[in-house]
Amino acid sequence: MTEVSKGLGWTTRSFGGQRLVAAGFSLLAAAVCTPAWSQSATTAQAAPSNAGAGLEEVVVTAQRREETLQKSSLAIEAFGTETLQSTGVAQAGDLSKLVQGLQVGFSGSTSQIYIRGVGDFSANSLANPGVAFNVDGVYVGRPEAVGVNFYDMTRVEVLKGPQGTLYGRNASGGAINLITEVPTLDGVKGSLNVETGDYALFHVDGALNVPLSSTVAMRVAINRIKRDGYLSDGTSDDDQLAARAKLLFQPAEGTRLLLSVDGAQVRGKGGGYVYLPQRPGSDPWEGSTSPLANAYVATFNPLIVAGGTDAYVHNNFWDAGAEWDQNVNFADLTLIAGYRHTDTDTLSYNAQSQHLLGSSQQETLEARLGNSSHALKWVAGLYYFHEADPGQIKVFVGSGLLKTNPTYNPSGTSYAAFGETTFSVTDAFRLIAGARYTTEKRELTGDFFVYPTQGTNFIDLESFTGGATFKSFTWKAGTEYDLTPENMLFFTASTGFKAGGITQTVSPENVYQPEKILAFELGSRNRFLDDRLQANVEAFHWTYKDQQNSHLTFDTLGNFNFLTQNAGKSELYGINVDVTAKPTSVDTLHLAFEYDHTEYTSFSYQVPFFTYSPVATGCQNGGTGPGPFVPLTTIDCSGFELPHAPRWTGEADYTHSFGLPSGAALDFNAGGRFSSQTWLGVDFTPSERAPAFAIVNASVTYHSPQRNYSVDAYVHNVNNGKQYTGGQLEAFSPPLVSANLSPPRTFGVQLHLTW
Repeated sequence: MTEVSKGLGWTTRSFGGQRLVAAGFSLLAAAVCTPAWSQSATTAQAAPSNAGAGLEEVVVTAQRREETLQKSSLAIEAFGTETLQSTGVAQAGDLSKLVQGLQVGFSGSTSQIYIRGVGDFSANSLANPGVAFNVDGVYVGRPEAVGVNFYDMTRVEVLKGPQGTLYGRNASGGAINLITEVPTLDGVKGSLNVETGDYALFHVDGALNVPLSSTVAMRVAINRIKRDGYLSDGTSDDDQLAARAKLLFQPAEGTRLLLSVDGAQVRGKGGGYVYLPQRPGSDPWEGSTSPLANAYVATFNPLIVAGGTDAYVHNNFWDAGAEWDQNVNFADLTLIAGYRHTDTDTLSYNAQSQHLLGSSQQETLEARLGNSSHALKWVAGLYYFHEADPGQIKVFVGSGLLKTNPTYNPSGTSYAAFGETTFSVTDAFRLIAGARYTTEKRELTGDFFVYPTQGTNFIDLESFTGGATFKSFTWKAGTEYDLTPENMLFFTASTGFKAGGITQTVSPENVYQPEKILAFELGSRNRFLDDRLQANVEAFHWTYKDQQNSHLTFDTLGNFNFLTQNAGKSELYGINVDVTAKPTSVDTLHLAFEYDHTEYTSFSYQVPFFTYSPVATGCQNGGTGPGPFVPLTTIDCSGFELPHAPRWTGEADYTHSFGLPSGAALDFNAGGRFSSQTWLGVDFTPSERAPAFAIVNASVTYHSPQRNYSVDAYVHNVNNGKQYTGGQLEAFSPPLVSANLSPPRTFGVQLHLTW
């Protein structure tokens, strides 16, 4: 029997009757080989309304078709509505609470997402993300537009590793799919969430679904978050307002048109920084613009003019999209069109001021056909992407040091054809094959200005213009084998790439090539004991080359410039283990850990000899040789771990539900996560080495007898653990590092209503 819980995207199945010998063999295979990802907190925090003898399963659509997560050979983690709400996922950075191997840092309001060390230190539109973020099937090209989408969600899917066939460009590290709720014709429905807590937190979001006729329905949702900054200077606050409307037209079975429009604004001071090494005697959450922090910067370089107090974010977004689904007998046709507009105006301070201005317009179109049967599952399609993102960034680093204002007008156009199929050789054995061919054109014009004072007396050092076309063929191959209906083994090999681009100088140094990854995944997914025990394991090996790295150096014209170049090759391997157990109908235990071994097997670059300083890098001095204008020193970072890739990460979570005589229930939950040390940047100075941390959370939730409302009281980071999520070396005051630091202990109460 299959039970579907509407609105949450879950499917609960009970197979029963598994053979003991096959189960024991599969458990051994799970321990030796390894499964792909985890249902983690999704099952670990299931509500009493879903309590039963066995664990639930999540339905995912990451492979452009519906399938239960336990039947997927992807390295994927998925989380439903309740987990996202109870964990407090309100922006991309919060996903690191749930996903092993995922780290999210920030530069101002720009999200910097890494999976197992693969990502990008994106701070302006000249860079490309390394992890693709998608909302309802539409790629979000600008990292600053990521964080405003986390409301009225059905689920979030996190795919680890290159997704080179179905997702293509900028998915070398993986992909994050956010799926929001759609209108339904089933009647008037709604939800309301209200949350309050310390740091003057006020958070309300709600949604209303209204059928307008027998074939038309509308859903509207709104999200408002207001919270003071948790750093001492008031930065790292949250001030956003967002709304979304969707219209469903379903005139007949097999035909569906979905229209959507949404808008958002982000205000406040924006993401802030703390300094590493920490100022002696200071609080870890001392903001970089506080008076004592400013004085601390001067001890590294007295010429630095640090820290204004007027940091702000003034970003606006609006988007429109359409999806048409049509059954054409032999297949299902899907057309998805999207338009996204982003206006960015962000001023942030650390040991320098950075004022980022930009306006992005993005158009995407995807057309695909697909069908699923027991014998054959396939999808094929075409993809188009275009983006124009003019902007500028003003950087001021104190008297006599660096005052630059590069203005740029980049654009990119991408075309792709793709296909993937899974063929059943027998009832238990399947073959996987897929490919994608991408042609991408990048263009850039702009000027590199400097100014002698922090005013408007600009000097145009150089004008740059250039273009390049990149072509890439990516593929996937693999096998799946069912030992029993509840135990599966799989192996996949796949490739992915991150787009090349044009950097802010003239030929021949203006073009950098795409990054490429070859990944092997070996995994096992298992259910035992009548669905009371789930054990998933995944082993992986990635080869990562032509990594894009940005640093200060002389360009072709002899100007001291911040350029992106290809440098480095690395190797990554490890294992992910995820176990969820439900020994009784009211107890759920979840344990997960990931081991990541990463190493730069080749990573060197050159800088002007006078900029080399032992306190500015932990890498080896590879010697000094002649350069076009001054001698160049080679910096060799081979042998180091990749940044944002801790060797060990893990979590443990336990929930017990107490039934009350009225039919209500109380859920008590306690859990935590941990991480070993990790590098925050590629300079590898001791101050860029973030320490290990552990964070403990606790909550109690009351569920009404009818399960139409719940009240949750929580304490996050009970132990005040310090999680550094990103950082950058201050080039003119080494070894000082400006780092992102997650919140200290927080507490709050939230009310959730449904009708």
